[in-house]
Amino acid sequence: MLPGTQYAYSLFSSRESEGIAIALESCDHQPAPTFYVSKTEKRPNATTGEPSSSVHRFANYYQKPSPINNETMYYIGIGPEPVQKAISLYTATKTDLRPIPGDSGLLRIGAPVELGNFIHYGISLKRASNNGNASLHYHVYTAYPKPGDSLETFNMKTACAVLRHGTYQGEVDTNTESDQLFYELRLKREPLPSKQIVNVIVKHELYGLMTAYQPLMIQVPASAYHLVSVSKGGVLVFL
Repeated sequence: MLPGTQYAYSLFSSRESEGIAIALESCDHQPAPTFYVSKTEKRPNATTGEPSSSVHRFANYYQKPSPINNETMYYIGIGPEPVQKAISLYTATKTDLRPIPGDSGLLRIGAPVELGNFIHYGISLKRASNNGNASLHYHVYTAYPKPGDSLETFNMKTACAVLRHGTYQGEVDTNTESDQLFYELRLKREPLPSKQIVNVIVKHELYGLMTAYQPLMIQVPASAYHLVSVSKGGVLVFL
């Protein structure tokens, strides 16, 4: 999005639809802009349209779950914004087909373990619902925030931001009947900054739609003496 420019989009909903869903996510570290929806105004704004609701600093959402009896055109207005922003806009009629991370998208991480020149972290997450029979794939990313950044200022909360700012680490093994999934994150021991952000993106194999879990900040130990050393074949314990 260029600063000072308003953007307008349209969404057609047939009479068989059961409402609409619109999600706007920031792909950079800027807050997601509020967008407005109208069935009559082609360029809705704060005066002429219904506003979206904030999911968090980097994502806004709009949903009309009620059945639609007639074919309807919805108009979406975004901006103008004072600064340049990168965004992702997703729209759907009837059903939001994006995967829904389990346990509200919470990630859990175990204590760091030293294995040679690497530090290993055990990450656990709950399997997502897939809105169908297609397989889901879980990809792990890490990012280096700048000094002073937090999870509220460095965006690793949205899927497009994770892809843009993160470094791919690997895919979670889903060959289990359990809803609880595990991934062993291996990071180089030297050099390491004082912290990293880790997150998981779940991707719908059939539709290619992606959703991010909730990011975690890893505080990397300042000294190897603060780590627990285990031999090869040792067990990572999730706390």
